[in-house]
Amino acid sequence: MSLPAVLAAVSSAALRGLGRAQAASWNSVGMATLNIALVYTFVSVFGLDLKGIIYANLITSILSLAISLLILFIRQEMIFERFAFAKKHFTALRHVGIPVFISYCMIFLSTFFFNKIVSHFGEGAVAGFGVGYRIQTMAILPGIVIGSAIGIIINHNLQAPHRPRAYASYRQGLLQSFALYAMIAVAVWIWRDPLISFLIEDAATRAEAARYLSIVALSYIGMGPMMTTLLTMEQSGRGYQAILLNAVYFLIIIALGWALTRAFNQVIYFYGVIAGMNVVGMSFFLPFMRMLRKEYKEPSVLEGEGITTEEEGTLSNQGYSTQA
Repeated sequence: MSLPAVLAAVSSAALRGLGRAQAASWNSVGMATLNIALVYTFVSVFGLDLKGIIYANLITSILSLAISLLILFIRQEMIFERFAFAKKHFTALRHVGIPVFISYCMIFLSTFFFNKIVSHFGEGAVAGFGVGYRIQTMAILPGIVIGSAIGIIINHNLQAPHRPRAYASYRQGLLQSFALYAMIAVAVWIWRDPLISFLIEDAATRAEAARYLSIVALSYIGMGPMMTTLLTMEQSGRGYQAILLNAVYFLIIIALGWALTRAFNQVIYFYGVIAGMNVVGMSFFLPFMRMLRKEYKEPSVLEGEGITTEEEGTLSNQGYSTQA
C-alpha cells in the first residue's frame, strides 16, 4: 500500500512545484474526505477491522495518483524538458529538500525514543501518550503552514526593492502565530477531557492522555511559533541551521527525559521536559529576527566592497548567503 501512497505524494508535490497548488489542494482534501468515508464503511459497516484501513488507504492513494497524473497530462506538464536535471535543481534540493528530509528523519527517530522512554511505565502509558502526542501533532500544523507561507513570501521578495518585505513578513507572521497558538493552547488545555473522550474509549488511556495534555498543552504558546520559525528557516535556505536547532531540541528532551524518569520513576517528568523545551525554544526568535533585519532591512555591508544591493539580492535568490 505504501508504494502508491509515496507516488501520490510525489505527484502532488509536482503539481505544487509546477504552479498547480490549487489543484493539488483540492485533490488532497477530496481524498482525505473519501478516506474517512471508506474507513468508516469498511470498518464499521463491513467489519473488516484494521484491514479496512489498509484497503481505504490503498484506494485513495491510487485515485490521488491518477488524478494528479491526469492533471499533469492535461496541462501538458508531462514533457521531457520539465524533468531535465540541471544545476539549479540540485542547488534547490541541497538547500531545501535535503534539510526537510533530514528533519523528518529526526522526527521519526525522536518519536521512537519517546515511546521507549514511556514504555517503561506500561502499555497504558504508551497508549495515553500516543493519543496526547497525536493531538499535539495536529496542533502544530497551523505553525507549519504559517512558516511555509512566510518562506514563500521571503523567497518572492529577495530583489533589492522588496527586501524589507521579507523581514516584515516574518515579523507579522510570527505575531499571528503567537496570537493563534495562545488560543489553541488554552482551548486544548481547557477542553482536553472531551477532546480525548471523543478519540478513545478506554478509561486508563484517556486519563494518561489527559495528564499529558494538562502538563504540555499550555506550552503550545511557545511550540507553535517555534515551528513557524523552523519552517521559515527551512523554506528560505537556512535548512541546516533548522536541523541543528531541531537536533538540540530533541536530544535534550530524550537525554533529560530519560534521566529524570529513571531517577524518579515518574513519567510526568518526561512530560515536563517536553513542556519546558517548548518554552525554551522561544529563545531563538529574537536572534533569528535580528539576523533577518540585518540581512533584508538594513543597508548591505557588501556595498562598500563594490557589490550593489540588487546584486546581493540576486546572489541570495540563487541560494548564496550574503552573511558568508
